[in-house]
Amino acid sequence: HSSPTRPPPAPPQISGGPAALTNVTTATFQFTGEPGGSFRCSTDGAPFTTCTSPVQLSNLQDGNHTFSVRQIDQVGNTGTTSTHTWNIDATPPAAPRLHEITDEIKRSSIQTLGFDGEPGGEFECRINEN
Repeated sequence: HSSPTRPPPAPPQISGGPAALTNVTTATFQFTGEPGGSFRCSTDGAPFTTCTSPVQLSNLQDGNHTFSVRQIDQVGNTGTTSTHTWNIDATPPAAPRLHEITDEIKRSSIQTLGFDGEPGGEFECRINEN
């Protein structure tokens, strides 16, 4: 008489992690799963290793990152992996580029200045009058 097989555990629930876009080079992940199992974690495709919640990562570089976690139940069944992806951009943008001002515009009482910089960023402007 054979015993029924136990289904693998459900994917862990990741309840905490960094925003999808951040300038912070550390990350903390909280996760939960079925009682009695153990967890295996991976960051950026590295081999899965034993872990417990919370997992704290530091010294992360700019770019896209993926945190993965899966659970192994008490009888050795490995469940489906849950993932969290995010992008770190901790490098300040270069100074905006001002567009050339012609002599005619320089003599006018109305000034129009053009500038451009890193796509998707915001600009702050300040005018000093002499």
